[in-house]
Amino acid sequence: KISFYESTTIQGSGSLSTVIYSTYNGNVFESQPGASYGLYGVRISDLAIVGSRSLTSQVGLALLRPVNCLFSNIVVDSCGSDGILVREGGISHFINVVSIKNVGHGFHIDGGISSWATPTPTNLPSNSLSMINCHGAFNDGAGIYLGLTGTGGVNGLSCRSGVFEYNYYSS
Repeated sequence: KISFYESTTIQGSGSLSTVIYSTYNGNVFESQPGASYGLYGVRISDLAIVGSRSLTSQVGLALLRPVNCLFSNIVVDSCGSDGILVREGGISHFINVVSIKNVGHGFHIDGGISSWATPTPTNLPSNSLSMINCHGAFNDGAGIYLGLTGTGGVNGLSCRSGVFEYNYYSS
């Protein structure tokens, strides 16, 4: 598991050059918000995360309260659960992000939880997220799934120039 905190930059050399293969049965990349409201100023780009479809709790990129963050040129492939999970996100951008062949959803965007360790639903939504040129394909779940955890749910998601195709692949 790779944990990261606010104001962190993880810069790869490209999604074909920097490839992280994981056999961890949990959140492979996991944000750790501080005591304040959110996880501010994270930048992750130019890498790939390849999981194992047999690991039922494996999420490629798990983001709790990302605020003013940028995720670009990332590929998440073959995780045992969701490819990308965003909980209580705000004013963050996904640009050229691909989530394919995951057992769960490609992109799962949902309302808040108290923490990863004790995921009690909150009433806080995901707000003002943008997805530009993103691709979700061949996932067993939805290409993009907007959840209703707690009373928060999802508000203000903008998708431009993206493609979500050939999902619900197992059925």
